[in-house]
Amino acid sequence: MKEYTEVTMPNYSYMFNFESDFKHQSTRTWMQDNWTLGFYYVGIYMVLIFGGQYLMQNRPKFELRGILVLWNTLLATFSLMGACRTVPEFIHTLTHHGLYHSVCVPSFIEQDKVSGFWTWMFVLSKLPELGDTIFIVLRKQPLIFLHWYHHITVLLYSWFSYTEYTASARWFIVMNYCVHSVMYSYYALRAMREHWMSLKATCDVK
Repeated sequence: MKEYTEVTMPNYSYMFNFESDFKHQSTRTWMQDNWTLGFYYVGIYMVLIFGGQYLMQNRPKFELRGILVLWNTLLATFSLMGACRTVPEFIHTLTHHGLYHSVCVPSFIEQDKVSGFWTWMFVLSKLPELGDTIFIVLRKQPLIFLHWYHHITVLLYSWFSYTEYTASARWFIVMNYCVHSVMYSYYALRAMREHWMSLKATCDVK
C-alpha cells in the first residue's frame, strides 16, 4: 500500500480556471461555519411542498412542460459535466491505489483540484434539486414519502460529509453524478416529447 504522501493524480487533458483556483480549505470552513443553513433550507422546503399541496387541492394543475424541459436539461448537463470530471479520478484511484484508498483516503478533495471542485458543486447542487418536488406539487402528481425524504437526507448527509471530508463519499458522488446524468436526460427527453405532442394537438385543433 502506498503512503498518503505518494498519492498520484490523473493527468487531465485540460483544467478550467475555476478548477485550478479551487481551494478546498475555504469551502470546508464555510460549510462548517454555516452548517445550520441546511436545516433552514429543509424547513423551508417542507413548508413549500406540503403547504403547496394544500393550496393546490382545489386548483387546476399547472402543465409547465416547457419549463420542465429546461429544468431537466440543465440538471442533466450539470450531472454529465460532474461525471466527466470525477470519474477519471475515481478510476485512477482504484487502478493505482486500490479499494482501501478509495474508501479511506479523501485525496479526491484534498489533492485533486478538479475532483475537489466538482465535489463542492455536488454538495451545492442538492439545494436546487429540491426544486424537483415543486414541479410535482404544482403539476399535482403523487408525492411519495421516499421522494421528499431522499432529497432531505441527501442534502444534509452531503453537507455533513463535506465538512468531515468523508473519503467513502468518492463512491457516492461518482455514482450519483452518473445516475443523474441518465435520469435527468431521460426526464428531459420525456418532457420534450410531451411538450411537442401538446403543441401538435393544439395546432391540430386550430
